[in-house]
Amino acid sequence: MTGAGPGDPLDGLLTDGWAAAFQARCAADAELCALAARSEFAFRWGVGTRDRVIAVDRGLVTVSGPDAPRAFSIAGPPPVWRDWLQPVPPPGRHDVMALWVTGAVAVDGDQKTFAQHLVVTRRLLELARACVPGQEPPAGQPGQGPSRPRRMDRIAGRYLSLDVLGRAYPVYYEEAGEGPAVVFLHTAAADARQYHPFLADPAFAGYRLLACDLPFHGRSTPTGEWWTEPYQLTQEFYASFTEEFCDALGLSRPVLVGASMGAQLVLELSIRRPGGYRAVLAFGPTDYVGREAAPWLHHPEVNETLTVPAWIEGMAAPQTSAERRHEIRWVYSQSGAGVFAGDGNFFLSEWDIRGRLDRLDAASCPVFLFAGEYDYSRPPESVRKLADRIPGATYIELPGCGHFPMTECPERVTPHLLEILAGVAGGAG
Repeated sequence: MTGAGPGDPLDGLLTDGWAAAFQARCAADAELCALAARSEFAFRWGVGTRDRVIAVDRGLVTVSGPDAPRAFSIAGPPPVWRDWLQPVPPPGRHDVMALWVTGAVAVDGDQKTFAQHLVVTRRLLELARACVPGQEPPAGQPGQGPSRPRRMDRIAGRYLSLDVLGRAYPVYYEEAGEGPAVVFLHTAAADARQYHPFLADPAFAGYRLLACDLPFHGRSTPTGEWWTEPYQLTQEFYASFTEEFCDALGLSRPVLVGASMGAQLVLELSIRRPGGYRAVLAFGPTDYVGREAAPWLHHPEVNETLTVPAWIEGMAAPQTSAERRHEIRWVYSQSGAGVFAGDGNFFLSEWDIRGRLDRLDAASCPVFLFAGEYDYSRPPESVRKLADRIPGATYIELPGCGHFPMTECPERVTPHLLEILAGVAGGAG
């Protein structure tokens, strides 16, 4: 290993001693045993000039030499893996998908097999890190204490019938508290449960918090002969739906809070209804993506309920507790087939606000852009640059958070929300 210094943890990685410890830990790990019970695959792991093949046969994990058969390989230079081995890795080095998407490592070979077994591969690498001599599992791995208990009895759920672009939809939504209205918009393929940490928090009792499930998501079931039409979310439908939701409930200038694709939409809504909202808060926004969803996100030979959640879980920061990471995975595992890819029609392909940023009026509707330190899909630098292009916008970075701060680290978000709400929604609703 070139560039290794005294006591370099890379010296212990992929050695015979490491392999023995790794196989033993895998055999004893309840989570891996549950995830890999039906998995049969092998991959090459390359760290500079050193490599091994890791094979999984219905839960049994073995480590072989580099010439053993394998379906795909994950390989990168020593400095990348040295960062990855840190107790709390730096942003972009904390997860296999972060390493791949940012170009730090290469994933070559059978991409379909990689997608099929992503959830198992991630767990294998988590255990592999812990088997390097002198290394401890990063903060947030299983064993960290549970989060603060939530007052779920504060939340009331009900249905509302909405007519959107000529079709009626039964829409499920939840609310808590009384006062000025705050509407939360969930991320792609998720639902209102992402915002339970806020709806269940008595600190927000002075505000009327509302979070709905977009049609085809969560408990808002599709209508019409939906099975004859491929699901694709459009900007016009998403915006019209949210406006209809606010109007049907008689919300007067609500505060809008959105994450990921919801972050994109709150910016769009502020343009569509100038002065119609007290403020918009966007967590992980972007002005443009310009690509299609990866084919394995909706593929007949890839289990979306495993692969999509596994990818999404890796967008969380390494400090995120195991409990909260699995909560993110659980919500995403319940999405309908093709919904994530269909949402991508809006947030990946259709969305483009680059030529309209000057229409955002932060003077009449304050704009707050949030970035998670570990959000490699919407990195802080890109969000900060976007904020700089919106006159009067406020940029806020959240240390130790990833793409889902409302679930990962609500205790870091809550003080910002309460401060902003006190400033923009202090009056009657």
